[in-house]
Amino acid sequence: MGQPRTGIIAAIATAAGRGGIGVVRVSGEGLPSFAEALTGRQPAPRQAMLSDFLGSDGVAIDRGILLFFPAPRSFTGEDVLELQGHGGPVVLQIIAESFKKSCLLPLGKKCSTLLRKITVDNALG
Repeated sequence: MGQPRTGIIAAIATAAGRGGIGVVRVSGEGLPSFAEALTGRQPAPRQAMLSDFLGSDGVAIDRGILLFFPAPRSFTGEDVLELQGHGGPVVLQIIAESFKKSCLLPLGKKCSTLLRKITVDNALG
C-alpha cells in the first residue's frame, strides 16, 4: 500500500462546454474551513446548502448548492465538498482556481483523472 496522500485536490467534474449546472468537487483534509471561507458558513454533513460562493475579495462569484460529505463516508474516503453552480466554464474555473491557490498538491492530470473516475463510478452506481 502506498503512502497516504495529504493536501487537497479540486477539479471541475462536469463535461467541458456550456451547461445549466456545473459541479466542482474538492477532496482532502480540513474542507469545512475551506467551505466556510468560500461561503461564510460551516457546512452541515450531507445537507444541501444554498449559498453564495465568495471570491478572496468577499464578492460573490456565483450562487449555488454546497454539499459536504465527511470522511470516511464519501466518494474518496476523505472529506469531499461538492459545489453545484451555474454551468458556464468561466465561473467553474474561477471556483476551482480558488481551491487551487490553497492546495498543497498541484492540480494536474492525476487529480482530474481521479475526480473523473469518481464521477463515472457514481454514474454507474
